[in-house]
Amino acid sequence: MVASVRSIAATPNAFFAEGSAARGDVQPGDLMLAFFSQGRGSLANMNISGGAPWGSPIASVVGPTGSQPFAGTKILRKYAGADEPEAYEATFGSDNLGAVITILAIKQGDASAIQIVSADGSVAPAVTPGAASGLEIRYGAASSFGPLTWADLPGYDGLDMQADNFASISIAVRPYLSTSPMAAVDLDPSSDSFPMHAFTVLVHSSGSGGTPPTPPTFPVSTPGRGEGHIRTSVHDLLTGEYFDDIFPSGLTLSRLNSQPGAWRGRLDLASRSEAKKIGEMFPPDYGDMTAGPGRLVVHTYRSGVLWGIHWLHTTDEGQDARGNPYLEVSGSTLDAYPLYVAIEEQLSLGDDQLQNARDLITHMQATPASNIGLGLQAGSSGVIRLLEVVPGPNVFYGNTLQDYAKASDGFEFVVNPRIIDGGIIRSLEFGAPKLVGSGVHTFFQGDDGGTITSWRITRSALAGATRWGAYGGTPQQEDATQGAVPVKGALVTTPHVAAGYPLIDKRPTHPGASTDQTVVDRFVEYWANRAAGAPPVFSFEVTIGSESTLGPNSIGDQVRAVLDNPRYPIRADGSASFDKSQRLIGWELTPADRGAGGKDKLRLITETGIEE
Repeated sequence: MVASVRSIAATPNAFFAEGSAARGDVQPGDLMLAFFSQGRGSLANMNISGGAPWGSPIASVVGPTGSQPFAGTKILRKYAGADEPEAYEATFGSDNLGAVITILAIKQGDASAIQIVSADGSVAPAVTPGAASGLEIRYGAASSFGPLTWADLPGYDGLDMQADNFASISIAVRPYLSTSPMAAVDLDPSSDSFPMHAFTVLVHSSGSGGTPPTPPTFPVSTPGRGEGHIRTSVHDLLTGEYFDDIFPSGLTLSRLNSQPGAWRGRLDLASRSEAKKIGEMFPPDYGDMTAGPGRLVVHTYRSGVLWGIHWLHTTDEGQDARGNPYLEVSGSTLDAYPLYVAIEEQLSLGDDQLQNARDLITHMQATPASNIGLGLQAGSSGVIRLLEVVPGPNVFYGNTLQDYAKASDGFEFVVNPRIIDGGIIRSLEFGAPKLVGSGVHTFFQGDDGGTITSWRITRSALAGATRWGAYGGTPQQEDATQGAVPVKGALVTTPHVAAGYPLIDKRPTHPGASTDQTVVDRFVEYWANRAAGAPPVFSFEVTIGSESTLGPNSIGDQVRAVLDNPRYPIRADGSASFDKSQRLIGWELTPADRGAGGKDKLRLITETGIEE
C-alpha cells in the first residue's frame, strides 16, 4: 500500500506560554507528524505532549536571523496509540509571539524512513526519493507580522494557517509513486519580505523496500540452424517462464500508436502428440489454471529480430470441414493489459504529464499480480497537468492513460520490446506531443515493380469534422433545485469552413467526463488538430528484406512513399506526382506460411505528412 494522509489539523496559538494542538481523524498505528512553528521565542521551549509519547525532534530549523524575530520550526513523530486525545498539550515559553502546530495522521507510513530537506525562503527544496512510493509533504513557515497567504498547489491537498497575523504556515501533501527526482516547489507566499523557511519531507510507504518494481527480463531467444525465419515462443505473462514454441498458420501481428496491436494464429491439432503439446499451454481441462488464455504471452521473432510480445487472451477451438481439430489463438500488445485492471483507490497526480503517466503504471505494477514488468521510459514533456482518478464503473489503468493522453498538448505512447544486456525489456515509451523517431525509410512503386506491392488511401468527411466541440461531465450542484448542465468545450472551427466547406459537426463526450473546463477544451483542440475536414488514412503493403532499415520499433519514424501509376503518374519533368513523407503510426506483419513459399507482407499505416 502507498502511504497517504488520513487527516491534517492545524491549530493557531498566540501570546501564551501554554496552548493546545488539535488532531484530526487518526487510527491506532498511524504515523503522526507534528510540525511546530513559532514566531518569537526559543525552539527549546516548544514542546508537545499527550497520548503515546512523542519522540525527539527529527528535524529543527532556527528561523533566519534579521530585524524580525523567528524562532523557527521543529518536526516530531510517533505512531498513534490506542487512546490518543482529541487535543495535545503544547508549551511555548513566555516570549511566544504566535505559533502554529500542524498534526498529520498518515496511513501506511514508515517512521524509520523519512527524508527531510529544508532551505531559507519559500522554495521547498528538490529531493530524490529513496523509495518508489510514499507521501510527499511541502511545508512553509514564516514570522509574518502581518497577513500572509500562500498559493494553492495543483494536485496537492493541504491547508494554510496563521496565528493572529504572526506565525503563518502552509502545508501541501500528495502520494508519490516513483524514484524520479522531484523538483523544488515554490510555495509562493503573498509577500517574501518576512523571514521564512520551507521543507520537503518524504515519508516512505511501509514495506516500500526502497526500490521500484523491477521489470522481469527474458533470455534472448533466436531461431537456431534449420528453423524457419519466423519463431513464436510462449511464456508466462508475469514470470517470463518459457513453455514451448508454437507453429501457427495464418499468422498476423501488429503494433499501433497509443492503442493495442493484435496477434492472431491458428494451431492445427493434427496428431495426438501435437495436441498434447498444445494442451500443456492451452489445457483442454478448463479448470486447469497452470496455463491458458490470459496467463501467457508470445514472443514473435523474424530472422532473429524480436518483432513483438503479445498477451494471449482468447482461444477459439473447433473442427473444420475436413475433420481436423484446431485452436485459433488471439492476443494483443502489452498495452492492452492495463485496460483490464481497475483502479481501486483515488489518485491525484500533479507532476509533468509523462511523470504522471509513469506513476499511474507504477501504481498498477505495485501489486505483484498486476506487475507485467513494463519498463518506463524516462524524460519529461514540459507540460504540468493534473491527473485525478476517482474509482468507478469502467475506470481502468489503460483507459485512464489513453484518455489522459488525448489533449492538445498531450502525448503518445507505445510498448517497444527491446533487447538490452542479454535480456528483453518490455519498454513503455512516450512522445510529447507525438512519438517522433529519427529514421527515414523509402519505398517505391512503379511499372517495373518496386517494394510497394499495394496501397490504399481512405478519406471520409464523416470521420472528421469542420467544427469540433465536446461535452464533459456535469458538476455537482449545491442547490438541488437548480438544473445541472454538463461542461461544454469551446467550439473550434477548422480552416475548411473559410475555404468553402460546409459545417460538419462532431461533439464527442470527454472519456473521463471531466468537469474541468480546461481539460475539456484541450480535448476539443486535440480532435480539431487530428481530424479536421476529411482526414486521409494512408496504408500500403511493402516487401522488406532481412537488412531493411525499418524494424518493429520504428513507430514514429518517417516513411517516404513514391508512387508511379495511372492515378499518380510521373510528371513531365520526371518527378513523381505522389512523393510523400509521412509518420509511421502502425504496422501489421503477415509472414508467409511455413512451406508455402511466398514473401512476408508488411502493411504500414501512416499519418499524412508533407509533400516532399
